[in-house]
Amino acid sequence: MSNDPNEQKRERRAFQRYEVMAYARQLPETTNRYYFVQDLSEAGAFLVSQSKPVLGTILKLNISIRFLSEFINTEARVVRHDEKGFGVAFKSIPVRDLEILRSYLYRDNAEKILSRFKSQKNEPDTLS
Repeated sequence: MSNDPNEQKRERRAFQRYEVMAYARQLPETTNRYYFVQDLSEAGAFLVSQSKPVLGTILKLNISIRFLSEFINTEARVVRHDEKGFGVAFKSIPVRDLEILRSYLYRDNAEKILSRFKSQKNEPDTLS
């Protein structure tokens, strides 16, 4: 295991984080709070904000990702603070929304795998 604290954090993460162009709206809408989403994974997000909810606070969020017509709805728990904002861990997320999130996060990997598969189909069979 590395002595680098950033490397140790990455090693503890169950899911890779992806930088995204997105915002999160806190529900109910009467709170009128919007956050820029710095990064996102299947398990949570980092939200940029000067004001930070208390650690452990449960938030209902509606996440809008650029180029997606669907919103991701989730309940999330505030798990950390830093000078730029706060991190949340998704507590509950509807299956449909999780599938939308996964299809967005892993689209590049899926395209790479698909293109590799297509190129292999065009290569002559070397076993015969």
